[in-house]
Amino acid sequence: MNPLVSVLIPSYNHSDYIVETLQSLCEQTYKNIEVIIIDDGSKDNSVEIIKNFMPKLAESIESVKFIQQSNVGICKTMNIGLQLSKGKYFCILPSDDLMYKNYLEKQVYFLEKNAYACSYTNGMHINTAFIDKKEYNKGLLFSEVIPFNQGNINSFLLYNVFDLPSPSFVYKTSVLRDIGGFDEDIKFEDVDLMLRISRTYEIGFIDEPLILHRIHSGNSGRNKDIIIGGIADLYKKFIVNNHLSLSEKELETLATYFEKKRLEQLNPKPKKYWFDIEIESLKVLAKNKKLVGWGTGDFAESFIFKYPDLTFDYFIDSNRVGQWNSFEVKSPGYLKEESNVFILILSSFNEEIGKELEALGFKKGLDFQ
Repeated sequence: MNPLVSVLIPSYNHSDYIVETLQSLCEQTYKNIEVIIIDDGSKDNSVEIIKNFMPKLAESIESVKFIQQSNVGICKTMNIGLQLSKGKYFCILPSDDLMYKNYLEKQVYFLEKNAYACSYTNGMHINTAFIDKKEYNKGLLFSEVIPFNQGNINSFLLYNVFDLPSPSFVYKTSVLRDIGGFDEDIKFEDVDLMLRISRTYEIGFIDEPLILHRIHSGNSGRNKDIIIGGIADLYKKFIVNNHLSLSEKELETLATYFEKKRLEQLNPKPKKYWFDIEIESLKVLAKNKKLVGWGTGDFAESFIFKYPDLTFDYFIDSNRVGQWNSFEVKSPGYLKEESNVFILILSSFNEEIGKELEALGFKKGLDFQ
């Protein structure tokens, strides 16, 4: 019982995390794996980092492919990886997440013993830029977000599918090919895939934390506009066009669930934040400088509501440019051209953003807080 497992790593602008991801592959106790790394036109130095790590990968993994391509998007990238794969099983390891050492071993054993099309595991959501695997219990268990099920879970997914931990799945390659791979017209490829697979096949669950899912400001799934647009695509496919030939009751259940997720983005529940900021001290630090806010999420929204008299010149955000609350929003790269600014971090990702600012030459306490 030693089937080949194909592990696809779609890489895009995760230079801060990719080494830890690759290292977690090298440490797998299950050895019959092939690794396919596809960089989808990264603009950072991900490619250089991957190339430098290739010799180490080759020491522990017999088959490693590295492909560089211009940006075509995640779904097309995953279809390319699926076409190249030779394994009985196929899994996708995001280039910012981590596998525990026995992840593949446990998954293969489970799937070989059971007649499931795919299986997923428990794991941890880690809200930090740098994961210490010895402190994984400080994260949020996947099972604290959703009560997991296995077997025929199609009906269950009609009102829970967004909460399935897609990074923890291993699939039978034949099943993915039978259903046509990944829909390249859908933004939420994991939601789409689960709805299609569960309509025909049974899905298994291993109640053991085996994956670390990193949450950071660059996650596309945290961008409100992307989420709303993705839900609209799903609604058109599964409700308007009824792609799965759902019954009237099932259509109503799924349509209600999609609308609930959409409204959560349009009308998020208000959050209360405690701000450890002395406004008068801030004004002194920012005197004769442009005051720049980093972040346009709930944290920033609450701050400008609490301190309406504080005047910002503009805001920075990794996932949004344009206008927000009458302020101009620029990308982080804009700060490379700035010198006379004071940056106030208004995000729960303050440690990650602080490291990024220090890398740009800004000093904590003097140039940012």
